[in-house]
Amino acid sequence: MTYLGQYDLALPEDVARQLISDHLDGVARRMRIGRQAARYYVTDEVIQKIAEKLVGALPSESEDRTVVSLATLRRNRRLR
Repeated sequence: MTYLGQYDLALPEDVARQLISDHLDGVARRMRIGRQAARYYVTDEVIQKIAEKLVGALPSESEDRTVVSLATLRRNRRLR
C-alpha cells in the first residue's frame, strides 16, 4: 500500500494483502459473483480509498460525520 507513504505510514505487506483480500471477498459476496470476477472491481483507485480510510482521510460508512480527520487537516495545511 504505497498510498500510505503519502501519510508517512507503513503497513506490512501481509496485512495489506489481507485487507485487500477481505475487501475482495466482500465485493464478491455483495455482488454474488466469484472472487475472480470481483477482482475486476478492486482497482488501484479502490485500494487508494482503503488506504485513505486507514489513515482517516476519508470517513467510513459507519463513522460519525462530525469527526474531524487529522490527516485531512494536515494535508490541507500543507497545501496552503
